[in-house]
Amino acid sequence: MNCWTSLALNRLIASESWTRSFTNVSSWFLRMGFHIPPFNSVYHLHLHVQGLPYQSKFRAAHYPYRPGNNTRSKGLTWFAEVSQTIDILEKGKRVGVLPV
Repeated sequence: MNCWTSLALNRLIASESWTRSFTNVSSWFLRMGFHIPPFNSVYHLHLHVQGLPYQSKFRAAHYPYRPGNNTRSKGLTWFAEVSQTIDILEKGKRVGVLPV
């Protein structure tokens, strides 16, 4: 992992911790993550912070969470949570739609 990736990971961890403490909301009711190209509508990296539970089925379908298993960090999905993204990047892999 290069120094830029390490710096980015540290900023992700800090932003997630800050958001959770600032909002004073339990982690059960927050979802933080990123859309994976080509399933994004804005072409720059930005963090989504969502309050749960979703009020509409459309919103829930737009930000699907797919946990990984004992060998994979995430399942088949176009949305990766911050913790999944960090785990994948720390392994030196690339975040994508397919299970990683």
